[in-house]
Amino acid sequence: MKKRISRIICTLLCCAPIAISAQTSEKITSPVNLYKEGKELFQEKNYAAAIPALKAFVKQKPTASLLQDAEYMLVSSAYELKDKNRIELLRKYLDRYPDTPYANRIYSLLASCYFYEGKYDEALALFNSTRLDLLEMKSATTAPTNWQPAT
Repeated sequence: MKKRISRIICTLLCCAPIAISAQTSEKITSPVNLYKEGKELFQEKNYAAAIPALKAFVKQKPTASLLQDAEYMLVSSAYELKDKNRIELLRKYLDRYPDTPYANRIYSLLASCYFYEGKYDEALALFNSTRLDLLEMKSATTAPTNWQPAT
């Protein structure tokens, strides 16, 4: 009987570390934490680090409002990192969310992409459809105070 109890105890002691290490923490992979981490990194302009957290968040099929924000941060990060597919990603985002509150910013990013590729007609058309007065100015001290859209 003593041998049997000691065998059970030894088996439990040997298997316990394996069972414990196989569990993943809810803190690490919860959708809310992934979203918060990605958003914080995005706001710190650490775009390369924000992308993995935001992609993991999107894969977990979150609520619609957070999904739209996460996808916006992903396409904006692609633009900032000069991804070769940035125009396609920005267009797909606008197709998926035509009434997004970020539409004005997306149009301005698209216009910038076209401008830097030398496609001036497309860039001008998009810049003219963008409300430049609604875009956030980076710094009041460095931005000109008298700029206006081309007429």
